[in-house]
Amino acid sequence: MKENNDLSFEKIKVIEKYKNKRILVIYGGWSKEREISLLTGKAILKSLLNLGLNAIGIDLTLENIETSLDGNKFDIVYIALHGRGGEDGKIQALLDLKKIYYTGSGALASGIAMNKVFTKDILFANGIPTPNFLKLDVKKVFNLDDIQKSLNDKNLHFPLIIKPVNEGSAIGVFIIENIDKLMDAIKKVKNIDSEILIEKYIKGREFTVGIIGDFVLPVLEIVSDNNFYDYEAKYKNGKSKHFIPKDLDIQILEKMQYFAKKAFDIIGCKAVARVDFMFENDEIFVLEINTVPGMTETSLLPNAAKECGLSFDELVLFILDSSFRENLYFDR
Repeated sequence: MKENNDLSFEKIKVIEKYKNKRILVIYGGWSKEREISLLTGKAILKSLLNLGLNAIGIDLTLENIETSLDGNKFDIVYIALHGRGGEDGKIQALLDLKKIYYTGSGALASGIAMNKVFTKDILFANGIPTPNFLKLDVKKVFNLDDIQKSLNDKNLHFPLIIKPVNEGSAIGVFIIENIDKLMDAIKKVKNIDSEILIEKYIKGREFTVGIIGDFVLPVLEIVSDNNFYDYEAKYKNGKSKHFIPKDLDIQILEKMQYFAKKAFDIIGCKAVARVDFMFENDEIFVLEINTVPGMTETSLLPNAAKECGLSFDELVLFILDSSFRENLYFDR
């Protein structure tokens, strides 16, 4: 990124830019990722206060949303909401209607990135490799024969991955080895989402690439004690390790960074995102894009930033600034 001396200078300049702005950090929410959002939001709030900025936080709920989001009380909303309602474009659209400035991607990009099928359709259309898939709409009537035929038509064979189209944090994700287990998994996943993604199972190595503004962070490899990087592995200390891989050719790592930035740009993301990958038999596959990445002590984005010499506080600050660099309002 930059040399440490430059970072220190930039940090001081950015703090000066926002020192008179009132910042509201919103976290919690009403999605299945509420618990992690609380951790992310409180960590961000603590950092903003450490930096000497005028920040307050609120546990946003459906009951207090209208009274909390009063643009006369603050200048900026720092979004730390994960999952539905906060990461899917809905809170962004509400803030747009209220003409309130906020961090991260806009409503459209957030909505696309949250929907795994929309994301994969765009990736395919732009030549970015992603595992083959089938979408099921559980509101439509289907049976075992229909599903088997659809799988054959898509050239999908067991084992497969099944997941909700509109959830994050590996909630409702299953590895399926046969048709009977698939039907059982569908029954479970349809209680989470009305749209289900059935995807080719890539049994390989898992990687992630973070992006802040125009800068692409180093590739991190994820090694989990579990079958895959599930909810427990993501958020329980000691259940996974994140590190820069030393055994892969630099061209492979650069290709992952290239695909990450290309996906970020074509979907229209802004300020921050994290792109997840699988790597198998020298092939790279993009899995998904997270527009509000976790910011807990076990989260991937802070780990990647640390590899560039960025402290957690600096990461929080540069996400803030990357959200508004093109906005003249914040240069006044």
